[in-house]
Amino acid sequence: DYYVDLVVEDVIADLMEEYGYTYNYANNMVYYGGLNIYSAEDPELQAKVEAIYKDESNFPDHREKDEEDPQGAFFAVDYTGRVIATVGGRGEKTANRVLNRSTQSVRSPGSSMKPLTAYGPAIAENLVHYSSPMRDAPITLPNGKKWPHNYETKSTPDNGDVLLGVALQKSLNTVAVRLVQKLTPERSYNYATNSFHLTTLVESKEDGGQIFTDNALSPLALGALTDGVTAREMAAAYAIFGNGGYYCEPYTYYQVTRGQGEDE
Repeated sequence: DYYVDLVVEDVIADLMEEYGYTYNYANNMVYYGGLNIYSAEDPELQAKVEAIYKDESNFPDHREKDEEDPQGAFFAVDYTGRVIATVGGRGEKTANRVLNRSTQSVRSPGSSMKPLTAYGPAIAENLVHYSSPMRDAPITLPNGKKWPHNYETKSTPDNGDVLLGVALQKSLNTVAVRLVQKLTPERSYNYATNSFHLTTLVESKEDGGQIFTDNALSPLALGALTDGVTAREMAAAYAIFGNGGYYCEPYTYYQVTRGQGEDE
């Protein structure tokens, strides 16, 4: 299953980091080195999730203009960092170590970034609290334009004040931008990368003669990232909210031993 694939990849990566092995050497050690790997998988949950993703009726039909079918991925981690289940794509898995979209693919997080880069840091810095009134209105950019607007303009018409909790519930773009502006993008970016351990954010990157960065209002407040994030890192980041503010690095195995129980 996808979980076994992930354990193999994680052990290979850790062997490379810990001992300086090449990828091929670490790969051969996993398969032929007599290692005993103690997985952290929840087999019952893994089987249930895989069954859901195998069932094509759970996914939208292929659209004529699309080159590929809509895809999905699943990554579940508990508050200790234990990875309990993962699935890397829809349909039946027919080969070993295929693409796992929950760990190997980056996608735009959209508004799911807001608690990590706007609401959480602003509360942690004591700039706001759960019932703070926030202005639901666009800011004025240096070029004089008003930005951003909320998508649901009928229910959130960009006027007046709202409580912080209401803004979070309705995912108001205006409030998220104002929070990051109050924090400063630099502090928001620091929370995303250092506190929430999102490793795929871009400080500065040149592509086609243009410079891209995620250290700015739009990426941090609205999730319009240069590359994106992985489901694995987002799941671990969100676990902080249920774990008293502490981050636990996701792990897929408890221990690796070699031969007669010698730690590897």
